[in-house]
Amino acid sequence: MTQIHQNQGLLQSGTPLETASAVMILIHGRGDNARGIMGLSREFDQQNFAFLAPQAANNTWYPFRFIEPTSRNEPYLSSAIQTVNSILELTQKHVPLHRTFLVGFSQGACLALESAARHGAKFGGVIAFSGGLIGDTLEVEKYKNLEQTPIFLGCSDVD
Repeated sequence: MTQIHQNQGLLQSGTPLETASAVMILIHGRGDNARGIMGLSREFDQQNFAFLAPQAANNTWYPFRFIEPTSRNEPYLSSAIQTVNSILELTQKHVPLHRTFLVGFSQGACLALESAARHGAKFGGVIAFSGGLIGDTLEVEKYKNLEQTPIFLGCSDVD
């Protein structure tokens, strides 16, 4: 697999992962960065949460719109999903998935939703600001059961 986004950096704030009761993975949008999305952590004001924010190569998780055929966004998309999966593997050593939240804005919202749907299992929640599943068609065979994971989808009227 092409490692486009691996080793781009992972910002951490809040409670150290080793002692956190929950973890929130914040995924930035196109043109933003991990530091920018990490500012959102202050809005959640959660005690004992570890906040993690991965950095995309060149501040972009994949090159084309999320409604393009997924093949157009490869190998960037697979690398982005692998980045999220690697973070989930790291966090599960300390915090179970049912206490893990995926949060994203725009391109990061799409990546959060796509990663959760492909991973499956009960997450603490998925929050997507201005995003959707990636691709021009819904390929249900690549998605797994989210076991009643709470999901918030939100956007503004200009999106």
